[in-house]
Amino acid sequence: MKYLACLCVIFAVGLIGGGCARAVVKQAPHRLTLLVSGNLTVTELVKMANLISEMKQRNGVLWLGTGRLIFDQQFELEDRADIEVALLNSAGIDAQILNPEWLKLGTCSVKKLIDRARFFLLAGNLEDTAGLPIAHNWFVKTVDNLVIGVTALLTGSGSVYYRLKGVNYLSPAYAARRVLGLLRNRGGFNILLVPPGERIEIPGYDLVVSTVQDSITVYDLAFFGQRLIEMNRGRMVLENVKPSPVVQAVFDSFFQNRATVANETVMVTRVRILPAELSKMLVDGILKLGLIDGFVYDDSTLVLDTILPGPVTRGKLGGILPEPGKLVIFNITGVELKRLLSLPGVKVILAPKLANRISSQQVYRLGTTFGLLKRQPDFKVSDFELSELRLVDYLACILQSRGKR
Repeated sequence: MKYLACLCVIFAVGLIGGGCARAVVKQAPHRLTLLVSGNLTVTELVKMANLISEMKQRNGVLWLGTGRLIFDQQFELEDRADIEVALLNSAGIDAQILNPEWLKLGTCSVKKLIDRARFFLLAGNLEDTAGLPIAHNWFVKTVDNLVIGVTALLTGSGSVYYRLKGVNYLSPAYAARRVLGLLRNRGGFNILLVPPGERIEIPGYDLVVSTVQDSITVYDLAFFGQRLIEMNRGRMVLENVKPSPVVQAVFDSFFQNRATVANETVMVTRVRILPAELSKMLVDGILKLGLIDGFVYDDSTLVLDTILPGPVTRGKLGGILPEPGKLVIFNITGVELKRLLSLPGVKVILAPKLANRISSQQVYRLGTTFGLLKRQPDFKVSDFELSELRLVDYLACILQSRGKR
């Protein structure tokens, strides 16, 4: 009997001890801090980089960008895209929605930017004519034992940027459902990222996130396994955050290099060159190259300012052109060209060989700017190409060929 009593006592103690052991090893929820940023100034980005670096040493953190970088200085698009990628690389962002404006650089330039990025540039509903993604469709990352899948959508199907030859804009709903099938195979927690201020509901995603245009939204998430059990949302304020010296140094170096290029002298003029004269000089020079048969533009917006006597720098030329980027080149029939010539507010300068010789069935190659396509809703072109050089480069070459004047 004593033996049996001892066994009972031992068994009871074992049960109690086992229960205590289970209570001790009970798994705590995994926590993830999800930061979704909208538009950021360079100062805010430099602070954000320092904050992210500190947070990643303590918690699981994922930083997703939906907006653009706002610069105090005026940069051409090519320079802005380059410095944005360099700054985001050094800041430690995980993913960023592709800026559709970058398509003005051409798809080849966009792909080079994506290759240089050490983060994911997302556009789940943008592909080329071969059906291949122009940017990253999605990505999967493990953060503190959590498998997180992310995709992002571009909106604004009517954007002129999506009419570029080689670009295919897919319906956001269709693209989101297609990517979701791929993400589900990874068995993780799936997030859909949308541009600032947009609201898109696609069934099947575990979380749809965005933020206000000029804000940073913080999602504090708790998981049991891969299942979300708690979520708190708030706003982040960077007022008392110290800047990252590493990211600031990247921007300062870029700014110094750009200043050197901007100060390069293109020509020296002894007389003033008025905007109307510069506009004619630019259009006539491009037509003489034989690249296009005609130039379409708004006479009042092609050149903004007068060039004063003295050295003319590249920076000055970039400043007087509201659109110093690449030329939009498209094909148009003679019938459509005659209709274009009658549009109010639009000026069409044809090559001398076409004077009074427009054939209704002939196809002509015209050039214009992105701005004109936006300002003239009745002037619709698609499958257009881009010139190899920028307008500011053409103007610099034309002025250099004239020498001093």
